[in-house]
Parts: sequence; structure tokens; C-alpha cells
Amino acid sequence: MKLTPLVLGLLFSTATLAQTPEQFIEVYKKFKLGSYAEVAQTLEQMKENKKTDGTRYYLLGISYSRLQQYDKAAFYLSKAILNKNETEDVYYELGQSLYASNELEKARKAFFKASKSNFKKETSFYYIAHISQVLEEYKIAKSFYVKVLKEKSSSDELKQVSRFQLAEVLLEMARDKKDARRLVKSYILPQMNKVVKMNEESQVAKDAAKRVKEIQKEFGLDPDLMINGKRLSKKRFRLSATQTFEYDNNITLTTDSPDVQDTQKDSFIFETDIKTSYLFDFKKRYTVKPSLSLNKVKHQDQDNSEVYSNDSFQYSIDVKNTFEHKLFNAPASTLFEVDYDYKKRDVNSEQTLVFNNKTWTYTFGEKFKFFSLGNTTVKYKRKTFRSYKDTLHFNTNTISVDQIMVFKSGHLGIFLWQYDMNDNFNDTTNSTNTNLFRVDYIIPDFMFKTSLNLAFSATLTSYDDETKSEQRGQEKLLNPSIKLTRKINPNFSIDFGYSYSKQTSDDADQEYTKHSTTTDITYNY
Repeated sequence: MKLTPLVLGLLFSTATLAQTPEQFIEVYKKFKLGSYAEVAQTLEQMKENKKTDGTRYYLLGISYSRLQQYDKAAFYLSKAILNKNETEDVYYELGQSLYASNELEKARKAFFKASKSNFKKETSFYYIAHISQVLEEYKIAKSFYVKVLKEKSSSDELKQVSRFQLAEVLLEMARDKKDARRLVKSYILPQMNKVVKMNEESQVAKDAAKRVKEIQKEFGLDPDLMINGKRLSKKRFRLSATQTFEYDNNITLTTDSPDVQDTQKDSFIFETDIKTSYLFDFKKRYTVKPSLSLNKVKHQDQDNSEVYSNDSFQYSIDVKNTFEHKLFNAPASTLFEVDYDYKKRDVNSEQTLVFNNKTWTYTFGEKFKFFSLGNTTVKYKRKTFRSYKDTLHFNTNTISVDQIMVFKSGHLGIFLWQYDMNDNFNDTTNSTNTNLFRVDYIIPDFMFKTSLNLAFSATLTSYDDETKSEQRGQEKLLNPSIKLTRKINPNFSIDFGYSYSKQTSDDADQEYTKHSTTTDITYNY
């Protein structure tokens, strides 16, 4: 602890030394070394002397303050002032000792006098404001926090904590107003957000961010919290681009029979996906999410028409809507979705993309939490598919149920059943009914920031046409797959996947197997 220049002047000026006992020299040495207990003991034993008592009481007060004996510190600092001690920090030190002794009214007066003497003016303003806040004298607190913010000598750290406390004061003042919610939204939350922006790494910023969430919850202003308690993602706008590299050994889905093996075609496939969407919410009960997707598929083999005829370009526009409510005492969503797809393909094998099909899909559903492990979703879909060939037109009615299960280990299970009733009304021999069963098991942190997705699906298809049904029986498609996803950073990921498919039916010529490996590179914004 170093004495201020004014104190040194008081101790060692010629006038003072002429009237000061020799003990003061030793006191000063011990004081400078931080031996406050010895200083206090020595000064306590000194006799009163009007010429030196102001300095003696001041040093006693500072020593007891450093020894955290604040009652004694305040007592002696007050006596120093009565004895005409004019050290520049005497009122500031008195204010701190009184504050520590919970003598708040007296402490505030001392800090006010310290600010008048321009000693640590900005810090004195802060103490006045804070004490007034504790005493619930919010108007005074507000005015002095503003003074701290306007003071040029205030440090960035002091300004940040002052703005934080100013927001708290404004909040208390707003609680008694009829339009408290509006005031909180228009004035208080913006103040808290300013605190965070001043220095996002500080503890004050972290406290302010936490308070923002608490205040939003209290006044129903959390922009991401729906009326039923469902939380929306903070990222309302999404943009992703995925480049897929795939090897498919059986693009034409031909039989595995040895006598026709030479018709089986393989190729590398390059697929590019771009998707963008924005989520709107209204009155914390409705959400609307329009999306646009672009997809382009190009096969590496451009010499074989059976292969490159599968090149395609597709765009999709969809709008997903929800009505948020509660069901089974938990957040639930009623779903209504509209999708439009338009696809161009090289249907004429001329290496030119032309119209292939367009599809409208309407979906109605309900997402709710009946089981504690996760959400259940029930959907009904109506799809109308119109092709470049009339005989390929069809309508499909679909019923699906999926169940998500979040295990204690953090692993995730997804179970899906889907039933498609496909009406190929211009060629009824191809109308089908299909059952799809699928199970996914996902391990988010499998190893090295890589997630593992194990999946198995079984598709059972039967034909409405009796003749075709007797001929082909029930078609079975089994499809196990595995995918590893490596997240490079929050926006960038790479997927490695392998899929095996085997289809069987009573018609041996229609049996086939298929292997494909994929690599997906995805960037999300």
C-alpha cells in the first residue's frame, strides 16, 4: 500500500515533521510494508496532539480498513475529517468502510462528498447508484448510473456493469406500470443486449445474457418460446449445400441372374443439393416455414443411354405450417404441409433434360408426446403425380407413424411405419399397396466427433391387379445401411455411407441386389 502524494506531504512537510513525534517515521515505514496491525497498535498508543491527530486518525482508519475492521475504520476516518484532515481519498475510504459496515445512508453521503472532491469520481457515482438501488430509491440510482456512463474517465468494465445495473433499475421501475410488458420490450431488453455487446467474453455479459432469458420468460417475450412451451431454433434462416459422390453398382435395377448379368450397369453419380428456408412465427402459436430446394443429378457414365437417361434436375417448393398447442400435458403441433415438385430428366436419352413429372403433396398430421422417451408423429398424405406419360400418372394416399426414442445414454432411436396406397389410374395393373418398416439407431458421439447411424428398412409391396399379383406375389425389399457423419465445425460436415438393397419376389427375373457407397459434403449457413 502506497500513501497518496498528499499524505506524504502531510507526513513529511517541514511544518508537519517539526511537530510530529519520531514514531511517525517508523509508522510510515511499517505502513508502506503493509504491516497494518503494527501501525494501528503504534498509533493507538500515541497521545492526542491537535496538530497531528488528523493524520494519525487517517492512518488508523486506513489501517483498520485494510485489516477489514470496518467499524473501527469508519470511526477513525470520521475523526480524521473532524480534525481537518484533507487527504484526497478520505471521503472515498470512509464511504467504503461505511458500505462494508452496512451503513448505507452514511456511505452514500461520503461517496457524494468524494465525487465533489473529484477523487475516483466515476467509482463514487457507481457506489451512490448501487446504494440507492439497494435502498429501492430507483430514480436516484438511475440518474447516477447514467452519470457513470457519461463520465469520460469511466473504464469500459465499469460502464458495462453500470449499464447492467441500470437495466435492472429500469426493470424495477417498470414493474409498477400498466404497460410493463411494452417497456420491458422497448427499453429494458435492449439495454441488456447492449451490455452483452460491450464485451461478450466478460462475466457481466454472461450474467446479462442469462437475465435476458429470465426477463423474456417472466414477461412472455422470449422470441423462441411458443405458447405451448415448444422452443424454436434461434436460426430462422437456413441455407445448406450438399455435394454427394456415390457409386452405384446396379443403376438399372436389373436381375442378378447369370444369363442377364451383362445388362447390369454401374456408375459414379454426382448429386448437388441446395436448400433454403425461413421460419416465421405468429402470436407464438402458429409457424410458417417456406422452403426452396434445388437438386441436380449427373452420372459419370455418359456413353450408356440406360445410365445417363437418369440424369435429372428438380426443384421443390414447400410450405410447412404448424398450430402449437398442448396434448397429454406436453407441447404438441398440428401439421399442415404443401409441397410442389417439378422434375426434368433425360427421358429421351438425348442428353437433354425435359419434363419428367410434377407432384403435389398435401400433408396433415399431429406431433405429440405420449411416451416420455420422445415424440410421436402421425401423418396422412395425399400425393398427385403427373408424368410425361399418361400411363405413369398416379395418386397416392399415405398413412405414417414415427416414434422417436431418446435413451439415457444419449443415443437416439427412430421407428417408422408407412403404408402407401398407390392408384395408377391409367394403368391399373401397376396399382400397389406398400408397407414400409424402418428402424434407425443413432449414436451422436460414436468417436472423434463422429456420429454413427445404423438403419434397416423392409418394404413389402403387393399389386391390386389379381393377375400381376399371382404372377409376382409380394415383393420384398430389404435395405440395411450405415452412415458416419464427421462434423468439422458447426457449419461444415462430411458423411460416409454404405447401403445394400436386395429385392425378391415370386418372379425370379425381378430379383436384384444393389450396393452403393456415398460421400456427402455439406455446408450449412
